[in-house]
Amino acid sequence: MALPHPALRPLDGEITRLRDPIAIAAFWGWNDGGATATSAIRYLREDWGATEVAHLDPDRFFDLTVTRPRRRIVDGESVTRWPGVRFYVASPPGFERDVLFISGREPSLRWGEFVEAAASVLDAVGAKTLLLLGSRGALVPHTRPAPVGLADASAGLEGLLGLKSEGPGRYQGPTGVNTVLLLEMRKRGLEVGRLTVRVPSYIAVGPNARAVQALVEVLDRALGGGTRMGELGMQVDAFEEQIARAINDVEKPAELRAQILEMERVYDEAPPLAPSTPEGAEALAEADALLDDLEQMLREQRGDGGESAPSS
Repeated sequence: MALPHPALRPLDGEITRLRDPIAIAAFWGWNDGGATATSAIRYLREDWGATEVAHLDPDRFFDLTVTRPRRRIVDGESVTRWPGVRFYVASPPGFERDVLFISGREPSLRWGEFVEAAASVLDAVGAKTLLLLGSRGALVPHTRPAPVGLADASAGLEGLLGLKSEGPGRYQGPTGVNTVLLLEMRKRGLEVGRLTVRVPSYIAVGPNARAVQALVEVLDRALGGGTRMGELGMQVDAFEEQIARAINDVEKPAELRAQILEMERVYDEAPPLAPSTPEGAEALAEADALLDDLEQMLREQRGDGGESAPSS
C-alpha cells in the first residue's frame, strides 16, 4: 500500500492493513504535561515488541526554535533526534487484534493537516477505534493507586475497557490536540474515547510511575493480559523512594506529611474520580510553599533543570 499522506515519512516504504486494529494515542503537552500517558505507550510498545512504521515530517508540524531537536550519542556516534509524532504497530500477546500506537509531542503547527495525516494512517491500517490517553493533575496523594477514568467514549470502548464512560464535560476554552482528534475522528465514524489518569497535582516532575502503572494495567486487561508488570513495580518502588527522600529534605517535612495525610483521608472517603472537595482544595492551597519545595527537590534528584520532554 502506498504511503497515505505526503506529511508522513515511512520506515519501510509502506503502511499495510492490520488485524481489526485499535489505535491508541498520546501526546506530550497540553493533555499530558508530565509525560505519564506517553510513557505508558512507550512501556507497552517496548514490551509488545512494536515496530515503528512512519513518523511525521518535523519541519511541517513543529517550530524547531521552540521544540528543538536533541543531540544524542548512540554507539559512540552523535545523532540528532528530531521532535515529532511516530506511528508503531504491535500484536499484544493473547490479543486477537493488532494495535496502532501514535505517540510523541503535541504538534505546534498545522493541526488541520496533522488530523488529515493521522486519519490517513488509521484508514490505511483499517482502524475503526481510537483511544486517546492523557493525564491530569488532581487532589490525589502519591501514596494511593492513581485513578483512571474513561470519558466521551463509545459503548464498544466501554465494553473493551470495562469502564463506565463519563459524558461530555461543560468546559469551554483552550484545548489540546486530543480533543481535536477525538471530535474529528468521531465525525468520520470512528469509535472514540479518552482514558485519563489522575496524578498528584503537587508532583509535576516527569512521568508519575504509579499513574503509568495504572494506565498499563487497564490496557493490559483490555488487550490480552500478557504484559510483563515486574519492571513497572520496580519503577513504582524507586519513584516512592525518591519522593520519600525529597520530603525529608523540604524545609518543614512534618507539615508536608500532614498535608499528604489529609489528601489520603479525602481519597479514602470519597470515590477516586469524584470532584475535589472545597476542603481538600483549601488544604492544598495552604500547602503551596511546601509542595513547591518538594517539586524542586524532585527536580534536583532527577537532574532536571526544568521541563524535559520524553523520548518518543
